[in-house]
Amino acid sequence: MKIVPVFLHYDYGIKSRGDSLEYKGFYLALKQITDEVYPFWYDEYLTKISKN
Repeated sequence: MKIVPVFLHYDYGIKSRGDSLEYKGFYLALKQITDEVYPFWYDEYLTKISKN
């Protein structure tokens, strides 16, 4: 089963605040269910857009 969740990797998208609840709770739990988890890290997407 392939899972493609959309999460923030860092708390509120700010790297200095550490890992988000989505990463610590949901992503790691999904990885225990299946190895086919392909997350879309929304904060990385926002960073790429703001640089353009």
